[in-house]
Amino acid sequence: MIKLNAKIVKISLLAAVAVIGFKIFSKGDVTISPIKKDLVVAIYGNGLVKAKNSTTIVSEVNSKITEILSHEGQEVKKGDILAKLDNSYEEAILNSMIAQRDFLQSELQRSRALHDKKFVSNSYFENLESQLKNINSKIIAEEKLLDKYNIRAPFDGIVVKQDLDIGEFVNPEKPLIYIADDKIRIEAEIDEEDILDIKNRQKVIIKPNSLSSDFPEGIVESITPQGDEVNRNFRIFVSVPNDNNPSLKIGMTVDVNVVKEIKQDAMFIPVDAVKNNQVKLKKWSGETMQDIETGITNGNMIEVISGLTMDDKIIIK
Repeated sequence: MIKLNAKIVKISLLAAVAVIGFKIFSKGDVTISPIKKDLVVAIYGNGLVKAKNSTTIVSEVNSKITEILSHEGQEVKKGDILAKLDNSYEEAILNSMIAQRDFLQSELQRSRALHDKKFVSNSYFENLESQLKNINSKIIAEEKLLDKYNIRAPFDGIVVKQDLDIGEFVNPEKPLIYIADDKIRIEAEIDEEDILDIKNRQKVIIKPNSLSSDFPEGIVESITPQGDEVNRNFRIFVSVPNDNNPSLKIGMTVDVNVVKEIKQDAMFIPVDAVKNNQVKLKKWSGETMQDIETGITNGNMIEVISGLTMDDKIIIK
């Protein structure tokens, strides 16, 4: 004879009763009352967070990397040196020019005294002056060329990504450092059926596709004048204030909701409760159909303009 544990049997029976009770209850109608809330009607789109200003830095010369002074995530100022290239050849040329300039300056100074005493011809003296002027021009040009061996930040910003190693040979075709400023904006795709309802300066609620509970706000900055014929959508650009984007990072995908209309403290009921502008009410005397006037909807809830009170019990199948 098999002996069952009484405690297990008791729990099993309770569970069975609970299931049966739920089934019986679920056969009945559910009643709800209207609620008052603020409802936002918005146009939805998919967006991507991008830097408002960004650039890819390349070397202007062919050379080898000798020093890296930046790292990803680093804030930099315009003109900061991010990396250095081997400039030994150009530096040797510059030093030779400087030595030549120093010699010409010394010779010109010595010749000036002799020229004043008529011991040096005018042509010789003028030739020295011309050579000195020429070498000074070459030194200025060489110094500018030499500075190209310093990879500098073109504007204030953040190093987003860099792809370089010490000893690596680089040229003007190879991307080295990606830099962006701290101003971001969102590029979003909007269905062509909705684009006529979007205007510049319209409010946008942004939902990062992450676990963040922050919902930054932005405004429509601009709308492309021509749509995509294949995807049948238009692109909009949404600007976000700098102090309103702690949860937004460059490269992040987001949901954008362009606010079309906001109804504050209005009466709403579920869309499923309405059929042919009527709802079924539960009264003490039984069920009755009630005509209502509806307003805006967000697809889940619908506004009730007239026909109901907050105490009404609406039957939902």
